[in-house]
Amino acid sequence: MSRTARPITVTVRRFDPGHDTQPRYERFEVPSSHGLSVLQVMAQIYEQSSPSLAFMYSCRLGKCTSCHVRVNGKVRLACSTIVDGDLVLEPVPHYAVIRDLAVDWSRPLVSRREKGGA
Repeated sequence: MSRTARPITVTVRRFDPGHDTQPRYERFEVPSSHGLSVLQVMAQIYEQSSPSLAFMYSCRLGKCTSCHVRVNGKVRLACSTIVDGDLVLEPVPHYAVIRDLAVDWSRPLVSRREKGGA
């Protein structure tokens, strides 16, 4: 007997600084699959539910770091983070949000010195 896996509930922080005054959270249901990466989940949402979802990626190998997002409160590479249950996806903190999960890596909002670094 075949058993269908429970879909993954993905809650995404949405924000377009050009149009929105405040961020909002939007929920999506994505079919569960063994070995699914967070990047694959974001691509499924983009392709099947919300073509306006903005996020970044390049190499899909965990080397370029352009796919960094906050996954359930922790900054992770979306391409190499395997999904294990429901997700909350947010942009990386301390950078200007371009839209949704995409940030401007050239514009940190807090300098390294202010964060306590060298």
